[in-house]
Amino acid sequence: MATLSELAAQAGAELRGDPDCRIRRVATLQHAGPGEISFLGNAKYRRFLATTRASAVILADENAAACPSAALVCANPYLAFAR
Repeated sequence: MATLSELAAQAGAELRGDPDCRIRRVATLQHAGPGEISFLGNAKYRRFLATTRASAVILADENAAACPSAALVCANPYLAFAR
C-alpha cells in the first residue's frame, strides 16, 4: 500500500488531490473503486473517466479537468504508470 504523494514522487507526476490517500492496487478505469488507481493513456478510454470510481487516475493535463477523483498529472501517463 502506498500514498498518492509517494506514487507521485515515484512517477514524477504532479499530484492534484489528497496526498495521504492510500492506494492498494491498480484497476481499469471502468472497474476501479476506492483504494485503487488507474490511468488514462489512450483517448478511446476517455469515455470511462467521468464515471470512474478510482481513488486516483494517472493522466495528461488536458484530461485532468474531467477527472472526478485525485489525479497524478504528467506528460506521459503510460510511462508514469509503468514506473
